[in-house]
Amino acid sequence: MTTNFAPNANALGNAGRLANLLDMLRLLASEWNELNRQIESLVNALNVGLIEALAKGPREVVLNPLRNIHKLCLAMGLDFSASYAAEIIEYVECSPLMGEIDMMTILAAKSDDWKRVLDPSRFQGEVSILRKRIDDQLAGVEFFSIEPGKSAYILDPYPFGLEVANAFPSAIVDLEESNKCFAFSRYTASVFHLMRVIEVGLRALGKSLNDPSLDPKNNPNWGTILSRCDKELAKRPSQRSPDWGSDEEFFSNATANLRAVKDAWRNRTMHVEISYDEARATDVRSTVRVFMRHLATKLSE
Repeated sequence: MTTNFAPNANALGNAGRLANLLDMLRLLASEWNELNRQIESLVNALNVGLIEALAKGPREVVLNPLRNIHKLCLAMGLDFSASYAAEIIEYVECSPLMGEIDMMTILAAKSDDWKRVLDPSRFQGEVSILRKRIDDQLAGVEFFSIEPGKSAYILDPYPFGLEVANAFPSAIVDLEESNKCFAFSRYTASVFHLMRVIEVGLRALGKSLNDPSLDPKNNPNWGTILSRCDKELAKRPSQRSPDWGSDEEFFSNATANLRAVKDAWRNRTMHVEISYDEARATDVRSTVRVFMRHLATKLSE
């Protein structure tokens, strides 16, 4: 299983990257277990009575676990929870204990210290809120698993090869998006992006005709380009545009491949009745890859 999780020092704050389940367990198991252990130490202190626990030692008996929790939350990317832990730490550090206040002052209830005294009930409530915030923030980080082996579609920087990327840079984004859609089993969307890739090749093919009346940038339809290609191939080699006259085999194959893509896929892709499963999307991807790699040996945008 692969997810959009990146194991690093600020793991949960880096969405959109990949890691396998083993990476996640290696990262989170130890830190999550330690986080729970530190929280449990606070709960145990509350169970025996906060004042009694503090009476057995300095207030570090609760400050140390809180500081560890704060540090772990930062390491796991739980900044919101870390911020709340810091607030509790400040409360404990600044609040006097019951035994640190003069009893007569307490009875008079005129001292601000009395209002700030470390209250076990309030502290217990703060720890409960902190624990819930940690749980809620962790629950808010969601993962999408992909099938084993499909991570290659996301990680490959040159889905159709470096030659295609160099010859047709404007197609790179759609090539990447098509691969991502395929990896996440969005096969119809993957084919849709491939048709945009084909259009980049179509423009290059149209440009090679060297016909001023045919401006590929005006998005002429596939039929117009193919019809013009057929007319060019029907001419004598000496009457063709320079590129087409010098390499009939290349342009004949390019035209045939383009027609196959148009008739078999593009027209149907644009209608809601048609959807693609993995097998059909794989066929489209293979055909488009062959076509674009063929064009890249001679043409560019």
